[in-house]
Amino acid sequence: WLLRVACKSQTQITAGKSKNKMVMGFISLVAYPTRLIVHVLYASGLRVTEPLNFRIKDLDLAQSRFYVQQAKGKKGRVVRFPDCLSAPLARQLAIAKAFAATDQAQGIPVALPDLLAKKYPYAAHAERWAWLFPSRTTCLHPRTKQIVRWRCHEANGQRAVKQAAHRCQLDGITPHHLRHAFATHSLQNGSFVRDLQVVLGHNCLETTMRYLHTEAERVTSPLCEFMPAPRVP
Repeated sequence: WLLRVACKSQTQITAGKSKNKMVMGFISLVAYPTRLIVHVLYASGLRVTEPLNFRIKDLDLAQSRFYVQQAKGKKGRVVRFPDCLSAPLARQLAIAKAFAATDQAQGIPVALPDLLAKKYPYAAHAERWAWLFPSRTTCLHPRTKQIVRWRCHEANGQRAVKQAAHRCQLDGITPHHLRHAFATHSLQNGSFVRDLQVVLGHNCLETTMRYLHTEAERVTSPLCEFMPAPRVP
């Protein structure tokens, strides 16, 4: 049934008639834990690298919030996630903490942004700075030449989405299409464009306004009040 809910062209992933069922059928073909990452992309309208850059400290389960750091334009923001993701995120948080505890016992640091490691040396071994979606293996840091724990690479999510899209006959779909789907479906559900601008992290309202093409389909002509449609015999 998953393949039956899939559409026949990539433009339909944001079309009004397809809506959430088609998107969720598509996402369900992605393997876990990449599936959770893809769920987050669609649930909160994030760019593909934004959930991958989450540290443990960036997840607030009590308030159902993500704190997006290192976003495009070096601007941070706060976005919410739906209650249906609370349990999967709690399980992922437990996995991330287990990785952090193991690395701490073995003296393996996590990679830190920019010069933060020099300014706060303890942060590389602090649980709150550990990745929410850590890589399964360690690697050699290209700058410090130190063995570190890196995050899950975006190529994993891109490859998983590509494979699921191929199975759904949606060749050409990328993780960024899920961000577009989030924006389109949010507007269809009554969200305000100004609120959507903040959630998406757009600097200019004009960038967000491009999603309003779906709203134009709901505008009816006033002529219909004076000239009703003729009856079909």
